[in-house]
Amino acid sequence: MLPWIHSRPLRARAAFAVALSANAGFAASPTPSPAATALAPSPAASAPPPARPYHAPVTDLTLAVQPGLMAWPKRAGGIWLETSALYRHGVLAVGSTAEVGGLLMTVLAAGGLAGFALRADGGFRAELLGTAGARYVEGWGAGLLDDDPGADACLAYAGGRLRLGHVFTQHRLGHFFLGGALQFDRDLWTEQVTSTYTTTGWFSGESYTRSSTETVGGTRYAVALAFGGVLDLDRHAR
Repeated sequence: MLPWIHSRPLRARAAFAVALSANAGFAASPTPSPAATALAPSPAASAPPPARPYHAPVTDLTLAVQPGLMAWPKRAGGIWLETSALYRHGVLAVGSTAEVGGLLMTVLAAGGLAGFALRADGGFRAELLGTAGARYVEGWGAGLLDDDPGADACLAYAGGRLRLGHVFTQHRLGHFFLGGALQFDRDLWTEQVTSTYTTTGWFSGESYTRSSTETVGGTRYAVALAFGGVLDLDRHAR
């Protein structure tokens, strides 16, 4: 053997180096203690809880706007805009409506709604409602290329409507509603109105008096886009 191996200082230094390297290897890969393992959150505990499924409420309030077209076939028509409020409890619904329409004529109306409304948990909504009210018609039969002012009348009406749509339930309290509506109603009576007016000839330039008689009223049809908001009034549904 070499003499320097038997030197006590050298043997001490070699033993210290071996211990130091072993300690470094242990520190590089520590073993967690049982207490640390128990306190560490598990993947299942840190995952968010599953979303609670949405259930349609028993009671809600729908506020809707309906732009569309209306017509009394072969008689009069124009654009149509209606606003409505509908309170539903279970499958029964009541509400009110107000509308304005016009093109060559003007229509102002207000009435009530009553009937059935169904709402599914997935968002589908269907309404079958009866409607009744009163309307004011101005300019019925007014001419496009002449000076005929048309006839004015106040009428009562009754009819029905079907509205289908979807309620988007991303929020727990208020929701957006989108759908479409078909409506028909009939005036409970008609009025014959005679109007007298002065017109001017296109080529002669002469003025002369004319009269026209219009029968105001009949059956009206309307089709419209429907959109608005639905407010859940039943807390158990949220």
